[in-house]
Amino acid sequence: MYSDDSSDYTPKTPHTNTFASLQNIVDYTGFKELMKDKVGLSGASSPRDKIFACPVDTFYYDLTPNGPGYVPQGFHAQAFSDYSSYGFNAGTADPVLGRTPGIGGRKLSSVRDPFKTILVTEIPALFPYSWHQPKGGTSQFNDAKNTVSFVDGHVNYIRIYWNTNRMVIGGISYILDAMDTDPPAGYDYKWSGDK
Repeated sequence: MYSDDSSDYTPKTPHTNTFASLQNIVDYTGFKELMKDKVGLSGASSPRDKIFACPVDTFYYDLTPNGPGYVPQGFHAQAFSDYSSYGFNAGTADPVLGRTPGIGGRKLSSVRDPFKTILVTEIPALFPYSWHQPKGGTSQFNDAKNTVSFVDGHVNYIRIYWNTNRMVIGGISYILDAMDTDPPAGYDYKWSGDK
């Protein structure tokens, strides 16, 4: 609906709210501010915005260096997430990696392979972990399954690739998030609207 009212363009990341992940600013949750009037919401966001709250969103991982890791609270209950369980596949200018894949600010009609390109996803798919099949330790992140919607309009429950490589910059070891790169062959999705 947003793109229909915006000459086919998707939300642009400078207009989105940001949250910190691994000391990078990632613009994925702020799309909610642009969508609220289309679903009957107005005013400041709050935890009462249930249309943006996934029922299984009961925990999240704070993966920032020195972060607590597992947090036993819903992601949608946090002000930094704009009280949303979902993220738009925005992509962002990342100070560590450069431009990460995404479709923010693009015309929907320019997206190559709309049946494979993620539009909106549960937040865990960005990192990835799963609210649906929680596991312990680092296995939490291997092929976690999440519900995603695609540019062509269909929704699916898919496994998300996690790149286990780490990047060390300035003596700090960074985990690469799932949304930092398109997955290898064998996965049924991509972040980039190109390729």
